[in-house]
Amino acid sequence: MSEPVLCAEGLCKAYRSPGGLRTVLRDVDLEIQAGEFCVITGPSGSGKTTLLNLAALLDVPTRGRLVFEGETIGPDDTRRAREIRRDRIGMIFQQFHLLPQRSVLDNVLFRFRYLKDEDRDRAHAVLDELGLSAVKHQKARLLSGGEMQRVAIARALVHPPRLIVADEPTGNLDAATAADVMRAMAQLHGRGIAVLLVTHNLALLPYATRHLVCEDGRIREAVPA
Repeated sequence: MSEPVLCAEGLCKAYRSPGGLRTVLRDVDLEIQAGEFCVITGPSGSGKTTLLNLAALLDVPTRGRLVFEGETIGPDDTRRAREIRRDRIGMIFQQFHLLPQRSVLDNVLFRFRYLKDEDRDRAHAVLDELGLSAVKHQKARLLSGGEMQRVAIARALVHPPRLIVADEPTGNLDAATAADVMRAMAQLHGRGIAVLLVTHNLALLPYATRHLVCEDGRIREAVPA
């Protein structure tokens, strides 16, 4: 098997609270391979979103090690974590985080500091792939919820990522629109992109190649039904 896109070893995360130290994640070991579609379920407060933030290099563990494509990212490697997050990780959330008065195309290109012609070409190609070419010059506030989420996916893809992290990406969508969004996301892992998705919605499990359950800050593989 090839080198994992993401590897977590003995990952722990604790936060200080008025009641003392609160441990959210406990000794998590996890490997995510290219092309895997991992769905994490579990009750509220079990540590799912904390794990997602660590996987996206948005936070640092209290203890343990994170390795991204063979490169260990330590707690002091903030600049390197930012570079990897910018260039190799795409993020999709329940709230779309679009600029409402800007066009679809502007939203997709927003993360580029310096635009090149090839960046614009890729943005147009990604929008076409996701069925958004007809609305690319439309203001984001005029889109439907499903269109907004597909714009968020396009924004995550315009820098070709190695890992997509998604936090309840269908939480604000009706069932039919959620299915459209999930079909778009399912195409990603078919292209070798690793997907790590957190959800309460068990109806999304058929899209997964792997189901993980988070309980009391620990991760376990779900037993197939």
